[in-house]
Amino acid sequence: MGRWSFIRMLGKHGRQIVLVSAYQVCNQRANQVGDRTAFAQQLSLLRRNGKDCSPRKSFFDDLDTKIEEWREKEYEIILSGDLNEELGADVHGFARISAKHDLVEVIQHQHGTTDEPPTYARGSRRLDYVFCTPNLVPSIVSCGILPYSKIIDSDHRAIYVDFCTSTLIGGDLASLSATPVRILKSRDSKASEAYVEAVAKYMEDNRVLQRLMEVSEAEHPNQEK
Repeated sequence: MGRWSFIRMLGKHGRQIVLVSAYQVCNQRANQVGDRTAFAQQLSLLRRNGKDCSPRKSFFDDLDTKIEEWREKEYEIILSGDLNEELGADVHGFARISAKHDLVEVIQHQHGTTDEPPTYARGSRRLDYVFCTPNLVPSIVSCGILPYSKIIDSDHRAIYVDFCTSTLIGGDLASLSATPVRILKSRDSKASEAYVEAVAKYMEDNRVLQRLMEVSEAEHPNQEK
């Protein structure tokens, strides 16, 4: 539904970090929004799936469930996004989720809440935030809110967080060996054909596709085929 996307990064000593980019639709009435707005699109998808609720309520409920799932697996989390709300203004809003899962708002933790600038050009409140789990706070080197269009042209301010990489991932980065001279050349049709056949044979001999399916089913046991 386009509400959030994430990647999971494997660090050292078993540390796993989920990086989440989220977007929460504006607080609007269903009968007053345009047909092409994100609110209307999400509402339509919810109703198609038998859910007659506000896209904002669905966002909070579903993200809450997802964060709980990640925390049960002991994943660390970095979550940033346009929440379209002032943190703490609504007790039923994102402040409830951040308090429940002990998420730290990075900018406020480092700089306090006094004189926070608005982050939307046509608004007067801060709407954009970045959170992390407590174990990641010691890895923060610096953070801040930039002027409008400092990095790219946008009606939102950019927010940045600089992490100490070794502290963040739980150890020093692996040293990369020098790139060897490429033996395979794609313009060599005979060599390319032999390479493709060798890879196909290797995948078949080692049941690569079947093993990938087994891993996927183990990760998502209730997913319909």
